[in-house]
Amino acid sequence: MKANKPNRWLAALLALALATLACGALSGGGGATETPPKPRVPTQTAKAAALTAEAEATATKAPRPTPTPQPALPSPTPPPGPGDIVYFTDFDDLDDWTMIFALPETDKYTAEIQQGKLYIQVDDRSTTIYAFHDLDLGQPDVQIDADVETVAGPNRNNISLVCRATGDGWYEFSMNSGGFWFIWRYDDDGFASLEEGGSTAINLQKSKNHLTAVCQGDTLTLYVNDEEVGSTSDGKFTEGQVGVSVTTFNIQGAGVEFDNVIVSIPK
Repeated sequence: MKANKPNRWLAALLALALATLACGALSGGGGATETPPKPRVPTQTAKAAALTAEAEATATKAPRPTPTPQPALPSPTPPPGPGDIVYFTDFDDLDDWTMIFALPETDKYTAEIQQGKLYIQVDDRSTTIYAFHDLDLGQPDVQIDADVETVAGPNRNNISLVCRATGDGWYEFSMNSGGFWFIWRYDDDGFASLEEGGSTAINLQKSKNHLTAVCQGDTLTLYVNDEEVGSTSDGKFTEGQVGVSVTTFNIQGAGVEFDNVIVSIPK
């Protein structure tokens, strides 16, 4: 019996099957293994976007408040000392000198600014015209200086400086063109002469004089042209306003100029 030749198609199929099995064995058999995904690496664009977002978040944060510096408190003004000037006027106006009146009461007088000076004219006999600085300077001890001159009318008149004036009275320092001086106290009982005399320091007739009145403690002192002419003591009045005055005697019409009034603390 002759052997049959193998079928070529069968041999080909067998070879294909064997090849398939061999490939499966080489791949580890079983099902295929999945490849894990690769990590995503940020691109340059993504990095820039992240930085921008971080900057915007920082910019929107509320700024830290800055402490407001407190203003420095002003240093207290030291009180005036000996020799310090607390008031001065050369009489450009009468804004600070509105308290003007007569003793005894009369309207026969003039008190006004003339050529930069306070001019007082008394057109009645035995009358005194007063002009007071409006404010109490708050200084119990004061020195008052003024340039004075009789420019009209008779030579017989008193020219005066006043200190510690209140509603109860004051002290008055007077000189006249006849060469005499007086220190008065005025109160409810009228005028009382505390001290008086004559002095060659007074420029006679219608001449300029410089008057200085010092009220220091209980001591009251009058200077004429920088020379002491008289002094006394009295303790009734301790503080008040300052002022000037002009007094006529038995002849009316005296006209006097006041200039450069200085109020200072006595040395």
